[in-house]
Amino acid sequence: MKGDVFHVVPLAGKGKIGLTVTELKFWGTLYLKQSKNGKSILIDKLGDDTHFSIAKITSTTEFDGNIDEIFNAIIEDTLADYLTRFNGVIVNTFAADFVETLNSVLGLYETWRLIAAIIYD
Repeated sequence: MKGDVFHVVPLAGKGKIGLTVTELKFWGTLYLKQSKNGKSILIDKLGDDTHFSIAKITSTTEFDGNIDEIFNAIIEDTLADYLTRFNGVIVNTFAADFVETLNSVLGLYETWRLIAAIIYD
């Protein structure tokens, strides 16, 4: 059997990637802290009990019209299960990046006064 397997899966080119995640559930302990300017609530770290699960991922990806349906079926049949199965490793590997990314958004809002009203009243 001869053929060029390398070009079956396009690694570059034009196309549309469409993924829909259904029922992403996240649970665990978040340790919070105050930002340096004192205005925002930030995440200090994630607890050891942090996990997530994904019920379903739907793919509407379009590459070249040849393998689109096969690619979408593979994504829908396997990706959510594998991500959920290996969520512990994923959380441990990317926890610091997740916290940093989320804190860059949380730092934009003055949210400390909300928690201060609960703590100090």
